[in-house]
Amino acid sequence: MKITLSLVLIFLISVNSFSQDKQVNDVKTPLNNTVNSWQMLESGSTVRAALDYEYSRTRPNAVQIYTYDGYSSSRRFNCHGYAWYMSQKSPELTNPRWIGYYPGNTDEYIYWNDGSYIEVANETYPGMISWTAKDHSAITTSVSGKWKSKWNEFPLFVHDWDDTPYGTTNLKFYSPFKINNPSYVCFGNTATFSTPDYINCAFNWTYDTNLLNIVSGQNTKTFVVEPKTPDSKGQAWVKLELTIGSPINITRSVIKNIWVGTPDFPVLSLVPPSYVSIGSHHSVSVESPGADPALTTWSTSGCVTLVNVSGNYASFMS
Repeated sequence: MKITLSLVLIFLISVNSFSQDKQVNDVKTPLNNTVNSWQMLESGSTVRAALDYEYSRTRPNAVQIYTYDGYSSSRRFNCHGYAWYMSQKSPELTNPRWIGYYPGNTDEYIYWNDGSYIEVANETYPGMISWTAKDHSAITTSVSGKWKSKWNEFPLFVHDWDDTPYGTTNLKFYSPFKINNPSYVCFGNTATFSTPDYINCAFNWTYDTNLLNIVSGQNTKTFVVEPKTPDSKGQAWVKLELTIGSPINITRSVIKNIWVGTPDFPVLSLVPPSYVSIGSHHSVSVESPGADPALTTWSTSGCVTLVNVSGNYASFMS
């Protein structure tokens, strides 16, 4: 969202001098392309307090998030700076930036035009939303329909998707480039590699043919493999080449590793820290010191079987 002023509060904002706004261009997309960005002079505390109050009154169901100095409203960053850049950092409110300084420009477009983020069919988490006709950006939260966005120099909100000044139409959804997959697969089972519901994309999957067979999903967003033989064992790989269509015309790729067959216990990581006694590559005993046996739950998945539990001790076989 560009710099626009609330007519109701313009008399307060007009007393600020914004001559110290500075273009810095120190922001990069995930694919390392430069984003036009600005360091902004903060508004005074009187202005920020008035803005917070005004929006608490007019948008009572939108939850204001504190930014700096006990206020939510801030001129240090806007919706695009927050959604595409700041929200991807930790802590997210450090190094604030304003993206899209001048009216009518589209500096935030670089995030999807260079393929860093890819359009998807529907809301996804984590993900971003762009109001293409209203010049606004938001991020999704773990609760469907609850989004988080900065409203110009006004508060940073968690709000219902339809509770904003920007309307409910012309929405586009974006997601990072990612694959969801299990860490291992045993013979007799399958492993599914999947992406968000990317649109306008072509999928090409390749895989380690020494250890894996394809089950289904070539040229789709969901690719399924299985161990090649009962004796297949070791680290295998699956690769996706995703070609984003016109007008982006970019191919991105990622390789994911998966363990095939029964695991070797010495290479497993056990959480929380425990005492481990290795019987062989196929058995292990674990002690959870200090835990109350009545409150301790042991569980396994995949190729590992729980053999015995005695107090704080448990034995497993693969």
